[in-house]
Amino acid sequence: MAQIKLIKNRIKAAKNIAQITRTIQMVAASKMQRSQRQAEASRAYADRFYDIFRYLAGRYHRKNDNRAKGQPLVILIGPDRGLCGGLMTGLTRYLLNNYKGIQLDEVRFVAVGRKAKDAVLRLHGDLVAEFSGAGGTYSPQLAGSLVKLIYQEWRRGNASEIIAFYSHFINTMTQQPNSRRLLPIEMPEGGSTGDFVFEPSAKAIFRGLLRRYLETEIYQLLLEAFASEQSARMVAMKNATDNAGEIVNGLTLEFNRLRQQAITNEINDLATAGMAVGS
Repeated sequence: MAQIKLIKNRIKAAKNIAQITRTIQMVAASKMQRSQRQAEASRAYADRFYDIFRYLAGRYHRKNDNRAKGQPLVILIGPDRGLCGGLMTGLTRYLLNNYKGIQLDEVRFVAVGRKAKDAVLRLHGDLVAEFSGAGGTYSPQLAGSLVKLIYQEWRRGNASEIIAFYSHFINTMTQQPNSRRLLPIEMPEGGSTGDFVFEPSAKAIFRGLLRRYLETEIYQLLLEAFASEQSARMVAMKNATDNAGEIVNGLTLEFNRLRQQAITNEINDLATAGMAVGS
């Protein structure tokens, strides 16, 4: 009887866990649909803006020798909450592979999301700033605050380059670790990306649009990261719910077997007692 009671308690616990993971899965699915639409809707604009700005950089690119003395500044964009499977682990591994052979104390970090902050601290990295506690609400205001910081670091010559590491949303099942160098601007391969005429000049437009370029890029990367986070959480919670269901089924079979065995033993005991009384 003690073993039957133990299995019954385990079944109840597994059902409670399944109920929790199913609820998280449904919430993540709802957020994923909304964030997926946002990321995909603005992706074409952000990519075109990036191409045009690269062309601008090819026409005009300010050189500053002081920046060569700075350190790389990494913007690490990760989940604000857990239960996302291996999303943050894969992104951290991608970061380490990208900076293979470079001492991490030569790199400065800006963490977006609690899990990104935790990853930087585990790597003993130099954490310049963190943006967490937003609960995944990656708004244009958050992008503006982040851009203000990295723009100041760039203008002061504290950063030799600024690279963002994030999870790129491909589809519900696939989120790919990715990176984009924001500054200095990567020149287009093979020359220009189009035939543009700039008024008043490429130099004036480059200076005027630099912050707008950073805001557009950062906001798009935040949207990609948020859609990836919700997709990974939904898939992870679905797998957890399915696994809990399998555990419940297995325990139920074991419970029924033990209960049937207990009933059989009771019948045998009654039969034996009846035979003893009859004799």
